[in-house]
Amino acid sequence: MALPTKTESLDAFDHALRSMFEDTDTTTPKPSFPWRFLLGTIGFLIVVLTVLNIALAALRLADFSTPVLPGQLMYITTFDAYNSQWSEVRDASAQAVIHNSALNLQFDAPDRSAYATLDRTFGSFDIRLDSTWRSGPMAYGQIGLRYRVQDSGDYYEFSIDTRGAYRVEMVRDGGKTHEILSDWQRSTHILTGLNETNQLRVMARNYVFEFYVNDQQLPLCLRGNDARPAWTDFYSGQCKTNRGQVRQEMVEQTYGSGKIAVGGENTDRAGFRAQIDNVLVYGPR
Repeated sequence: MALPTKTESLDAFDHALRSMFEDTDTTTPKPSFPWRFLLGTIGFLIVVLTVLNIALAALRLADFSTPVLPGQLMYITTFDAYNSQWSEVRDASAQAVIHNSALNLQFDAPDRSAYATLDRTFGSFDIRLDSTWRSGPMAYGQIGLRYRVQDSGDYYEFSIDTRGAYRVEMVRDGGKTHEILSDWQRSTHILTGLNETNQLRVMARNYVFEFYVNDQQLPLCLRGNDARPAWTDFYSGQCKTNRGQVRQEMVEQTYGSGKIAVGGENTDRAGFRAQIDNVLVYGPR
């Protein structure tokens, strides 16, 4: 038996629909119901709704954030309670664990990092946290504040280390590409001894960023038109790139909003321990 053609199948479907809803009295001519027009309209509406859903999803992923007042407290934790929004790290050789009213960092192997992420999204902000070196030989250990963290694993990071230096970098391509925005530079404002506490602070007004340690704004050396940024040396405070100009703020437009993460990294063979506490997020002034 030959199979019906596509046209024959559509005609049969149209006939079946008419027989269900039209009057079976054929003595009086009646206009046929425009089923094909109705089906076409339904299909068009489905396409429109699909496009609208895609547009709404794009808006949700866009870099928009709820406006906040300058100085408005948006988030605070002393790690005493309500810690369920933080994702901890409990690896054998790298940990970022909330215990005894602080986020405790412990590193027992080189080239390991551990960052606890807060499950909240911020756009513009003024983030502050206290970090304290607790033990270890303190050789090249780092404490960092990652901000505008993306679900893809991309982020910005402001770090200090046990030498008393600071750096700003951006991570892209799902964590594969690390781009230095302002390289390591020594600052006398960063405290380096055991049990010394430093306050890290990052202020973001849309795409403009400022960086502070212990209430002192830190100068930045950007790359300008050069391949990568470079200071004249580790201690100079003088910028070799960007036409020799040192900046007090940085403009960077890759990420407009995201989560924050706090933690550290061990780049030496020996480990170290540190603590992070008093994380506060304000509206930027």
